Amino acid sequence: RLFAMSYGHSLEKLYYVYSCVSVDQGDFETFAAKFTAQFISDFLVLIQAAQDAPQDNQIIDIQVQKTHAVNALMQTCINLIAKERYFLPLAFKDQAILNEFGANDYDASRSSHTEMLRFMGVLTAANVKYATQLLAAGMTQAELDAVKNAYDNLLRANNEQEYYKGERVTLTQQRINKFNA
Repeated sequence: RLFAMSYGHSLEKLYYVYSCVSVDQGDFETFAAKFTAQFISDFLVLIQAAQDAPQDNQIIDIQVQKTHAVNALMQTCINLIAKERYFLPLAFKDQAILNEFGANDYDASRSSHTEMLRFMGVLTAANVKYATQLLAAGMTQAELDAVKNAYDNLLRANNEQEYYKGERVTLTQQRINKFNA
């Protein structure tokens, strides 16, 4: 940062300088030829770009929204898993097959986005592999599709959230660059 004050104070000073240069543009241009009407107009555009740059609290709020979306999808997955867990013992008696559906991994996945993604990937693959047995046990194709869709949606939302977390640094640097300009 080329400025030591807050963003709000910086904007206040920038608009003040803009007003001073605008009002006394002729005197400024006499002092230095670069202070043309175009220079002043360009200066205002830069100030407005800095003002319009997303502030850190806005970036955090957007990130929170993305986290809420992931958490809502996590709950959707948990609900679908609970429903499927009813049908699994009806379709399979072999614990090794039940474990292939993640029966021995479920508890660790309930509170972690990354673990839920892993679990849902395992569950979706097992659903495809054993679809005939699950349908025979009473699950519907719509229920199997809902699990796959929930997995796809969770994967998409989690990727968007993680990408946005990384973008925070970039957005912050862009805001600083606009204020420095």
